[in-house]
Amino acid sequence: MSNSILLIGADSLMGKEIREVYHLAPRLQLATAALDATAVFAASEEEIEVVAAVDDEMIADAAAVIVAANGEVAREKLRDCAAPIIDLTGAIEKPARAIPNAVAALLAEFLEHLEGYEPVTRVIATAFVPASEYGRAGINELQKQTVALLSFKPMPKEIFDAQSAFNFLAVAKSQDSARRSMGTSPPISLRVAQAPVFHGVSASVWVEFASRVSTPKLIAHLKGEGVDVRDGDLDPPDNTGVAGMSGYAAGAIERDAMNGNAAWFWLAADNLRLRAELAVDAAREVI
Repeated sequence: MSNSILLIGADSLMGKEIREVYHLAPRLQLATAALDATAVFAASEEEIEVVAAVDDEMIADAAAVIVAANGEVAREKLRDCAAPIIDLTGAIEKPARAIPNAVAALLAEFLEHLEGYEPVTRVIATAFVPASEYGRAGINELQKQTVALLSFKPMPKEIFDAQSAFNFLAVAKSQDSARRSMGTSPPISLRVAQAPVFHGVSASVWVEFASRVSTPKLIAHLKGEGVDVRDGDLDPPDNTGVAGMSGYAAGAIERDAMNGNAAWFWLAADNLRLRAELAVDAAREVI
């Protein structure tokens, strides 16, 4: 009988986040699919944990598999896997659950919370993704670019292909991935930018409804859905303030002065926590 959920990529940023929010039975089996890996150590608040290279015995023992990193390598190792696979990398063919990227996850949850207020006719969004969407490699490169720029030295550009430090970049890959994940209803026009921040996804969202917007009723509706709405004297949410927070926060909500049926929103979420919780929820559903 399978008695574990196998977490491949447990040594990654996403894997660490999944370990922090995981609260299910069976136990979580930690593994890495990094090339040439034998065993690595992943520090937690309680103890030092061993993350071993994934092997056939781990896969056979798994009630489900969560792929948090090294998707291309994991795909080959999981080719004959009978257990349901939850994929956060986009590399696994026909997984039981595919967890969308942070932009798609944020917008999908937000639009779900708008249901029951008024029908949505159109959405326009600009999302800003952090370096941590590329894991430790993205964070390391942003840090190195920042130091190099301030030291007047050449900058590494292996992850971002351009200067990301103190700069904004259009991100076509994340944009296309988010569009595929969200579908076509309601219609969404989306632009994704790489922000010069280490953590947290943010989005400026314009939503058009079928009838005139009542801002107080709209805010009350979102609060009724459990959304952390920063209204009144509260400052709008920001990417650093939502670190470690479940779900997302919304603020700067106001009716569009040029279109009474539309409203503007500012959203922010912990990109890693948002996706990790979706992965754990998916694991609960498939086991």
